[in-house]
Amino acid sequence: MSDTLNNLFKYSVCKKAKKYFWLKRMIIRNTVNNIKYGCSSPNYLNRVWVDPNLCNKAIYLGERTESGRVIKRSWPYNKSFKIKDEFKCIKYDKLNHQFKNDISWGKIINYKIKACYCHWVEGFSWEETGIYNLMLTLSTLDLEGIKNRYNNLDHIFDQVQREGMFRVVEKESIEHYYKGTDGLIHIGPKGYLFYGGMGGNHRLAIAKILNIPYPAYIGVTHLDGLNTYEQISSVRY
Repeated sequence: MSDTLNNLFKYSVCKKAKKYFWLKRMIIRNTVNNIKYGCSSPNYLNRVWVDPNLCNKAIYLGERTESGRVIKRSWPYNKSFKIKDEFKCIKYDKLNHQFKNDISWGKIINYKIKACYCHWVEGFSWEETGIYNLMLTLSTLDLEGIKNRYNNLDHIFDQVQREGMFRVVEKESIEHYYKGTDGLIHIGPKGYLFYGGMGGNHRLAIAKILNIPYPAYIGVTHLDGLNTYEQISSVRY
């Protein structure tokens, strides 16, 4: 009994500490950005709605803790890769391969998006796309849990197709920011958009397939892209 209480106490302390550090980071970053770049500068984990057709490349620039950061240095284009959204034209026999020792971040994103196109556009079952095999290597869920997750994605796709937009939580708790499913969108030089991952792979695929705005959190913004941030952050749905 004492061990259980001990564990509950530790969990409670860790949870409160995490909230404190996230709130502290939010206040500091927003304040610094407002002083340096004005009141329309990026805010920590601010939601943005973007045209999925303008988001054709992805780049890993860190976790959600990087949200709202403004950088002046050269943009690491060499770390970016193309999001292969043309997979609607690729047949199943080119899809169902096993990942072996090379499970890179880019391959995972493109494989998930590929599976979504094959399922919702080409009509293959989730099992036929090979996504279950991939998720078994990445997730702590068992096969039944993974199947339930993808059945739920079918419900989300139907709902978004029916309503013409994604549902989002209007007033989000701090827990939602580090447990949520929305991905990051980075803004590079000249305002080019880059998908930053951290969740939202399937949502991005849905947005591209249905050609509707994609909801995400702002990630890293290049100094040369601040005008683009101001434009997309003012869009509301």
